Amino acid sequence: MDAYPSPSGTPSPSVRLAAATLRERWTSQGGALLTAIKQPAILLPAVFVFFWQATPTAGDALFYFYTNRLGFTPEFLGRVRLVSSAAELGGTVVYNRYLKHVPLRTMFLWCALVGTAVSLTQLLLVTGYNRELGLDDQIFSLGDSVVLTLLGQISFLPVLVLAARICPRGVEATLFASLMSLLNAGGFVSGLLGSGLTAALGVTSENFDNLTILVLICCLAQLLPLPLLRMVPGDAPPLASVDDKKGKKKVDLELGGVNTNISNHNNDAKSGSRDEDDDHDEVATTTSVDGRETRDLRHRANVVAEKNGTET
Repeated sequence: MDAYPSPSGTPSPSVRLAAATLRERWTSQGGALLTAIKQPAILLPAVFVFFWQATPTAGDALFYFYTNRLGFTPEFLGRVRLVSSAAELGGTVVYNRYLKHVPLRTMFLWCALVGTAVSLTQLLLVTGYNRELGLDDQIFSLGDSVVLTLLGQISFLPVLVLAARICPRGVEATLFASLMSLLNAGGFVSGLLGSGLTAALGVTSENFDNLTILVLICCLAQLLPLPLLRMVPGDAPPLASVDDKKGKKKVDLELGGVNTNISNHNNDAKSGSRDEDDDHDEVATTTSVDGRETRDLRHRANVVAEKNGTET
């Protein structure tokens, strides 16, 4: 009954306690987030992520060019979207299989260079030069969309990797969500800049005289974030890596300490400074590795505890 407000309208003690706990949690989480954001190792990569996403695009102008000038039907545009979705999956597979170990700075550099070069092929479609090469507008547009979507997905995944790496422990979810909001804000700014350039160049749904200039500016603008690559941190080792050479598994942790913690536990057990339960709990919770390593540590703890009991 104390969970409900009293007849006088004042909150019950349980409600006040819950509100105080929630307020304390918000305050603590907000303070931790603010402290994390102030760190240069987090702030500088966040700035790079924003500018990487904020370069202008000519997507709206090209859409009207495809429909009003080239006469692409909704059915064909739907097919392009379908094939582009498959290309996104392909980009994910390519990155995960061949590129996930490439340093982030190298990935961002080559994604910008290759992406700019491939994006410039849109000028062939805008100027109609593709027809002089014997390529139909629809075929050229379909192939161009597949390649651009594939490269776009490959260039987007390093952003997620960077955002995940710079998140400190304790505020991982909150900081990662904040970085994704910053990424979306960069996309919003990108649309605003593209719309501003479109209006400044006089490109409309019927007038495409300066569309070539607009596409050229937007393509070259992808190179603007490259001077900020120094903000991207050096590549840290993965949190855990398993080496199965010669049938042996070796776990290397970013913070280390597995072997050290086991050794310290053995020394403490031999000196009799801790009892059997304390030894077991300490070793079982010293690290945050996966289930196999945790079970191994617990097994070692039991062996040490049994040995300690035998000696005493």
